[in-house]
Amino acid sequence: MGTAVLTAPGTIPAVLLTYAGYAVTAGTVLISISQLTVDEQKLNGQLMAVVK
Repeated sequence: MGTAVLTAPGTIPAVLLTYAGYAVTAGTVLISISQLTVDEQKLNGQLMAVVK
């Protein structure tokens, strides 16, 4: 959502651009944290069980 606002054509109010920047930053932090909490070996085991 934040990226869509930041890349939207036309004139966007500065307040909206500021909040969009915060949304992009928060999303990036949350994605990074969620990647740190993934147990890759367990995930691969579960994926292999589904494939069989």
